[in-house]
Amino acid sequence: MPNSPGDRRNGEFGNSRSQERLFRTSPRLDKGAGVWHPSARMSELPKAYEPQAVEEKWYAAWIEEKCFEADPSSEKEGYSIVIPPPNVTGILHLGHVLNNTLQDVLARRARQQGKEVLWLPGTDHAGIATQTIVERMLKKNEGKTRYEVERTGMNGRLDTLQAAVLLAKLPHLAEWSRARAAHARRYSEAFAAHPVICPPKVDPLNEHIFHQYTIRVPRRDELQAALKAKGIGNAVYYPLPLHLQPCFAHLGYQRGALPVSEAAAASVISLPIYPELAREQQDAVIDAVLGFYV
Repeated sequence: MPNSPGDRRNGEFGNSRSQERLFRTSPRLDKGAGVWHPSARMSELPKAYEPQAVEEKWYAAWIEEKCFEADPSSEKEGYSIVIPPPNVTGILHLGHVLNNTLQDVLARRARQQGKEVLWLPGTDHAGIATQTIVERMLKKNEGKTRYEVERTGMNGRLDTLQAAVLLAKLPHLAEWSRARAAHARRYSEAFAAHPVICPPKVDPLNEHIFHQYTIRVPRRDELQAALKAKGIGNAVYYPLPLHLQPCFAHLGYQRGALPVSEAAAASVISLPIYPELAREQQDAVIDAVLGFYV
């Protein structure tokens, strides 16, 4: 009985016949004799993946084969996946590999089930990285911040990857909301009697989630700088009211047209309110805010 290909009694690859079959199908052949040449050597593998060497060819093939198209008039059951491509930093990691591999598997399975499948490149899922780089470019090239909106639009960040993460978080949502509400009560109790600090008011018939805890104060920008100097996180989410945004300039509103909105935008500041905020951390925030107005 001939040896198996892995039987080492006749060499690394089994008997001589299996060796010959192996080498005859290898690209490393002596073209004259049609057999493997002992002097053949593999070319050195590159130390890093060079996408330009392979991706252009295969992307062209995908386009030619209409891999990113589906028939909207098909009577088959529809199935679609949006691919989150690499983020704006251009950095690929194993998360991208896993994500796209799973999507590829799902798309192939759906095709085998006879469905009309569309697997389409879609929106960027790395919102934080995108925001950071775009803000940096706006400030450098145009001297603008993210709060100056040039045109109206939508903000959509719920792609398949984020949806999967949020599904895992969903069972904890009620607990986290209760923690935020507890932090908010401590803040409001600490600031309630202060003559210039205005904590948010909540209708007793309503329940506030406190995604942010925002107070109104005089000398807001000075307080913000003082908190930053102490290493205390804070934010001003809406420093420019809507009627003064560039995208609404065509409406003709000028500064002073909506004084209540403008006064609110100039005095609001949001304090740390995340569920894991420790009591001593919150005490430090409260002391810093109260101490600023002594």
